Amino acid sequence: MISIYTSAFNLIQNQFDYIPALQEFSIFAHEVVVAINTSRDNTLSAIKELSSELGNIKVVSCDFSYNDPWLDGKIKNYALQNTSKLIKISLDMDEYVPLNQKSL
Repeated sequence: MISIYTSAFNLIQNQFDYIPALQEFSIFAHEVVVAINTSRDNTLSAIKELSSELGNIKVVSCDFSYNDPWLDGKIKNYALQNTSKLIKISLDMDEYVPLNQKSL
């Protein structure tokens, strides 16, 4: 059983195309955990809406300071702490899994 975990914030504001990545992650993994730091846009609601469509995306919200030099690492660690599967893979949303189906 595989968990993919990642972080997200201000995806909408930055016009980042996150949907293909999360669709691919949800095909490959049994669980996708997305930690969303307090965003200045509607990233949280957009990811929650997509998670209801895909089914295996778990959205967790956190609130770390944007001034923290370790911000990205802290958000990813928060996502990791919320995974539940045996195998855990950290991927950024600009990385893709080259498989089109669950193979494990």
